[in-house]
Amino acid sequence: MGIKLFSKKIYESEIKKNKSFILMMTATIIFMYGIISIYYNENIYPNVREFKQISYWDQSQNLVEFEYPVEGLMKTNLFFILAVATAVVILCTFKYIREKSKNIACIMYSGGGYREAFKFLVYTSLKSFSIATILGVLIGILISPINNFIIYKIVQNEGSLFTFNLEGFLNVLLFIIIQFSTIVMINFGYIYRKDVMGLINIDGAKTLDDKRVIKIPNIIYIILYVLPLFYMLTFPDYKDAGKISLVLSIISMLVLHGFIKYGLDGIYRSLKKRKFMYKGTRILYISNSVKTIKESYVYILLLMLTMLSAAYTMLGVLDFTGMKEIILICIMGSSIVISLSVGYKFIVEAREIEFRAKQIRLLGFSNESILSCVTKEIILTFTLTNIIPLMILASTIYIFTISGLLSFKFGASLILSILIPSNVIGVICSFVCKNKISDNLEIYYKKN
Repeated sequence: MGIKLFSKKIYESEIKKNKSFILMMTATIIFMYGIISIYYNENIYPNVREFKQISYWDQSQNLVEFEYPVEGLMKTNLFFILAVATAVVILCTFKYIREKSKNIACIMYSGGGYREAFKFLVYTSLKSFSIATILGVLIGILISPINNFIIYKIVQNEGSLFTFNLEGFLNVLLFIIIQFSTIVMINFGYIYRKDVMGLINIDGAKTLDDKRVIKIPNIIYIILYVLPLFYMLTFPDYKDAGKISLVLSIISMLVLHGFIKYGLDGIYRSLKKRKFMYKGTRILYISNSVKTIKESYVYILLLMLTMLSAAYTMLGVLDFTGMKEIILICIMGSSIVISLSVGYKFIVEAREIEFRAKQIRLLGFSNESILSCVTKEIILTFTLTNIIPLMILASTIYIFTISGLLSFKFGASLILSILIPSNVIGVICSFVCKNKISDNLEIYYKKN
């Protein structure tokens, strides 16, 4: 059997896994097509080209002022969104090809080399990505008139529902080419950094050992991370409070890794000393959720980066009709894409969750208790994935509100735009994983 026929048969036999990846990629491309087409639609910007005034004090204590176009500021925000979407594609692609590890090992054991294994990965991953690209662009084109209609209502402007911007379209193509090239490079790198035994034991235990040379107390990470919350409690209502809050939020983002890996672990160890943690399966799903959160640090960082870049952009466009509402839509879209990627991570790693479920069953828990534990673990993970960065954003939004930069209604809408999509996706993901694990548990215990 040639490598092409082998790749085709494996691809068809794993159609469910491929569909999950295609769905994730399609959603990302639809989102990016929509956002790029909105940002490059000239009709959304003010008819009179107003500019944002920026000023600062130079080394000689002279006030320096210059003008920055609204379009430029909005497109800077678009760059961050593109970077986040690219990172999501990379993470999901790595998860996707990681699931092919045993197939690659089979190719190598059968006499194939790195070249054949690379061809197999390229065939499977690029076929899925090509399908997702075609679907994403077509759906994006079909729904663009609806997007334009909504955006025109928001910015209180008029324009054609059917718009085409060459620069925007070229950016869509550039985004797709970058993703295409990235997938090829990931495939190439994955093949050459794994030996056969490593591929076979890809599902082995993961270690999260503390390898720090200098160990900073966990409480330091916690204090640095919640600095914006402390600042919020001072109720700052002066003009530059929003900028100070953003600076503190950037500090929080820089210590995010330490907070999740060490600070969160310290909080969990403190909770373990409390009696309420040992009721039912509580200790199990909380410990599993903390472990997953520590492994999902990058997803949380991406969400936080999106929030902070959007908040910075929002400071510059507050006086322009509809601009902050467009940013709200972008934040919601980013939250959906990142939440979908976390959901994809759970679906791909369902086998690991299923293994834990079987171990719990050996402790004497019923199937109902096990499935309830799995559901709570997934929902808690989704909630923490959003709450950890959101509590920093919430403090920034609150400061924007009390200093008169934002209305309370808009601030609440901003928070809900992140929480609602994420938790809906979390519930759907828990339902899918629960059903999958339930069926496999029934089969497992009938055999044993």
